[in-house]
Amino acid sequence: MGVLYRQIRSWAQKNNWYKAHIVSHELWLKRNFGKEIRKKAVALEAAGAAALAGRIEREFCELLDVAGVFDQLCKRGCTSEKEFAEFERVKQQVRSDAFKLAQVLQTADKKPVRSQKSSRKIVDVPPASDDGQWVTFGETAKLLGISKSTVSKWADKGRFADNGIKGQKRRLSMASVLLVKQEIEDTDRKKDDDKWHDEFRRIR
Repeated sequence: MGVLYRQIRSWAQKNNWYKAHIVSHELWLKRNFGKEIRKKAVALEAAGAAALAGRIEREFCELLDVAGVFDQLCKRGCTSEKEFAEFERVKQQVRSDAFKLAQVLQTADKKPVRSQKSSRKIVDVPPASDDGQWVTFGETAKLLGISKSTVSKWADKGRFADNGIKGQKRRLSMASVLLVKQEIEDTDRKKDDDKWHDEFRRIR
């Protein structure tokens, strides 16, 4: 299962977006990753990580949706600069969503799980490692530009993976923090793009 995120990331990096595909991108993703995604989600749910399991399935559904939109644009083709710009935008969105899914899967592979014979979590790394794998709530707040209370709230909702320890020694996975950082940047970028398009329409 550990190779799944690498396969998805490799596809996003190496796919020939300008080649005519007999099998749509949406169908190809379903056939190649759908069953493994579901198996991963079921395993996480059984291990007590339902929030992370749900997030993986949501990310995959979002990837399929945008891949379907991209497939429609491929069928239509591009006959103007406007259509080509839309094609490029959606292509980048497919790649971005694939990278996000791969990051969530990578985080899930590193997330401590509950033992089936015990309610205690199994932690396979120290709670405060020196290699940068785990970060404090304060460090996360600085990295994301948000308050520690927001970090705590998001952590309790399962938005970050943690080291399974409660209290002052609780640490957050740097990989999951960077994923959220990317999501925030993507949202800000979309707002900027929308603002730019509005300005462009006004001056035309």
